[in-house]
Amino acid sequence: SKRLEEAKWRSMTLHAFILVAEAIAMNCSLLIVASISKWTNMSTLVDNIDGFDSTWKCLVLGHNIGSHVIPDKCNLVLFRKTHWAEIIDISAPIVNRYNCDRHMLMLDDVKIDFNHFNVQAFVNYSLKHRLDVASPIVHDASWNWMRNCSTPFKYVEIYATLFTRRAWKFFQELVRLVPGVGWGHDMCLARRFRSGIDCGQSIHHMGHRSLVPSRKQAKREKIKIGRECPEISDNTTS
Repeated sequence: SKRLEEAKWRSMTLHAFILVAEAIAMNCSLLIVASISKWTNMSTLVDNIDGFDSTWKCLVLGHNIGSHVIPDKCNLVLFRKTHWAEIIDISAPIVNRYNCDRHMLMLDDVKIDFNHFNVQAFVNYSLKHRLDVASPIVHDASWNWMRNCSTPFKYVEIYATLFTRRAWKFFQELVRLVPGVGWGHDMCLARRFRSGIDCGQSIHHMGHRSLVPSRKQAKREKIKIGRECPEISDNTTS
């Protein structure tokens, strides 16, 4: 059946990329781009990736685009008909094989001007302030506190977000419990981890909103995450 063929294709894809990731050195930094689609501005995406030097490993997640447009330094994982959080959940075995100490999750609809965003300075800021979840300022973000540092901070919206290993492990558990569109994970993270914004770094949110096909679905997921968040074992963050 078509469904069986799709499942078989997914299994083969996971196996192939696990083999690739097994050969990658431990104790690394991993840039994860999610999730590319027909709405993604690929030229901007490639420019974003090129701004990260060779010390960063790169994994691009998507659902319907050819590998020929992805920079050679990146591995590509495609899963058809997946939402943003779903593809992060499905690809968890691949991400875990990199065994990296820090993960930067970058959405496909952000634009980085590297005159205003220094990767190493951003990492250093997160280390200095012992942040488990960190973000630059994000112009055109949904909330005021993400757009400037003059508004009281509530939580880090996920646009180009740096995670420690323990915060990423917790985030993976969140998307395992509630995959789908991906609303509400950021609020839960703020309840469990030290989070903050580096006011000296900034990026832009272009906002094609392709990954929110149903606001009702997104709101249901957000409510479910609110229930699940306090119940996740502390062992997840060890």
